[in-house]
Amino acid sequence: MMGRPKPVLPRRLPMPLRDMMRGMGTLADATEQQIEPALTLLPGPVRALLDRARRAAGDLGARTLSPPPEPEDIARAAAWLRGTETGRDGAAALVRALAWGWRAGMAEHPFLFSETVAVAALAAMGDAGRARGGMRAAHILARLVEAHVVGHVPGAPITLSRTARETALRVFAAVFVWLLTERAGDVQEEAALMEMALALVDAAAAELEAAAGDPDATGAVLERLAGQL
Repeated sequence: MMGRPKPVLPRRLPMPLRDMMRGMGTLADATEQQIEPALTLLPGPVRALLDRARRAAGDLGARTLSPPPEPEDIARAAAWLRGTETGRDGAAALVRALAWGWRAGMAEHPFLFSETVAVAALAAMGDAGRARGGMRAAHILARLVEAHVVGHVPGAPITLSRTARETALRVFAAVFVWLLTERAGDVQEEAALMEMALALVDAAAAELEAAAGDPDATGAVLERLAGQL
């Protein structure tokens, strides 16, 4: 998460980020100079977060992202992440969601994501995989990073560079926040939610770093961010 602005994220937002973005949707054709006065009415940290999310969502059309998974696949991935579904299909759906999220969130770094290594990592979750909700997501997050599912050579038994580790934590946490939140109405809005999740995770970077190694604390942060999305 180096090199990214880290506004202090309020524990409570006036409303979910998606609703604030919808409110600004009527300004989609306005110039940046016209939008700025509306942003200045918000508290500083919220303004920084909303402005970043707006810019990220606005970049969607200019970026060559593959479309997000189909709604049914997203729902299956979300259910497996929460622990309400335990079959292989759910795990496979989660890996596909991670692969898409990785392409969406790691444009700055040339690290690879291995779906094969990720599937094996999820299959080896053991008792930790029996947790539910945010705590389960926290265990999965730690397991994916430990299994080296990303890097220049995913799966290789080598120490990840700090940049690779931070990138993996950032993108995977954002994917999990996205999956833990309320589902959107269509795939285009799902893509925008993923962009907003990345902005939320960046804003909460210090909290996530402080919670590292503590599944309860990490899970609580992920659940709270999902509620703010």
